Amino acid sequence: MTPEQFAAWKRHRSNLEHARINQGENKYKRRAQRLDRQIKNIRAVVGHTKRTYQNQTLMPIMPFRLWLLRQIVQGETVASIAKASHKDEEEIRRYTTGIYWDGPCDPQPIHTVTLGIIDDVLTAMGQGPDVLDELYPYMED
Repeated sequence: MTPEQFAAWKRHRSNLEHARINQGENKYKRRAQRLDRQIKNIRAVVGHTKRTYQNQTLMPIMPFRLWLLRQIVQGETVASIAKASHKDEEEIRRYTTGIYWDGPCDPQPIHTVTLGIIDDVLTAMGQGPDVLDELYPYMED
């Protein structure tokens, strides 16, 4: 290899190395942007609580529903969860399905559940406040 060819090869390898480094930095920037976007979307859903006329905090049902379904997969039953939490079995079943029937042929989605019900069920199932923080990590106080 002539000195000119060797210098050209070194420049080429140097350019490839710079491109590889820049690509890695861009990948981390894209991941950080995606993470920021996901956190923003989570806060948009979970971070906004509503209050009812009885001044109860309403939370999105999905994290609680998924936790209930996980309990059922791990061997609990709807009846045992209802008995432990002193709730109606049909109420717990509605939360696990995520719908309620408004008439014989009119299913309606459940969007929220009160924080009191979530706390009652978690406490009755022997779960501490850390599980509530895990389910609703961006809850506003």
